[in-house]
Amino acid sequence: MITIEKIYTDHKQSVFNHVLCIVKNYHDSEEVTEDIFLKIMRLNQNEKTRYNPELSALTTWIRTISNSVILDYFRTNHQDRYKAVSDFVDSDGNEVFNFVAPRNANADNEVLTNELQKIIINAFQSLKIKYRKVATLYFIKGYEYSEIAEMLDIPMGSVKGMLNRSRGKLQEALKGVYKLKEINT
Repeated sequence: MITIEKIYTDHKQSVFNHVLCIVKNYHDSEEVTEDIFLKIMRLNQNEKTRYNPELSALTTWIRTISNSVILDYFRTNHQDRYKAVSDFVDSDGNEVFNFVAPRNANADNEVLTNELQKIIINAFQSLKIKYRKVATLYFIKGYEYSEIAEMLDIPMGSVKGMLNRSRGKLQEALKGVYKLKEINT
């Protein structure tokens, strides 16, 4: 029988790297990694759940446990954390496009800001040019529907439709990346 100490010593770094690739937060990844090894220890104490080399490779057994614990982490720690772009409204029902970094972001602020800017830029660049113009004027520059219609010489109904389609594309591109900024009502 392989000891938990041997498993921990031989596999801690690879498990941590696997967790970090998925969780994307150093401190949370450390906690999840420790949870994984606690679960391995508990499972290894029971004859029915202990590692059996006849059934699978040790790394497969560890990876299966790791993925289970990571999934539990996301179920318990990320419920309702992120909101859809279409949910961005103030107390009067007016749309706003205010983002804040996710709560689990502990990286250096400058690096985090640069990464978030790249994500936003890529999301906007994924839009067709005509939609990008309207979305940029509305979400980034803060112009009203009527002002955009006048600037681009298009009907206001077209502006609303283009913004609706842009919002859907941005919602998909930014899914799981941003948390809705709390609005005081």
